[in-house]
Amino acid sequence: MLLEMETAQKTLHKDFGQADISVAKIKDTLCKNERSLLIKSKREIDHIFSELYNVDERIRMKKTLLPRLA
Repeated sequence: MLLEMETAQKTLHKDFGQADISVAKIKDTLCKNERSLLIKSKREIDHIFSELYNVDERIRMKKTLLPRLA
């Protein structure tokens, strides 16, 4: 999963402003020296993404309506 830093920060500020979450600080902590962070997901997380990819066509949002995340 790739995140667009500016969009992620705006969303966090809007929805969780009281928490004062800094995407830049998280990136600086986890991805030093401009490296990527790869984390093996657990079965429970895989299940969530699997469900997203297998949504019934009758209730699936059109791709053009989804916000750009990467």
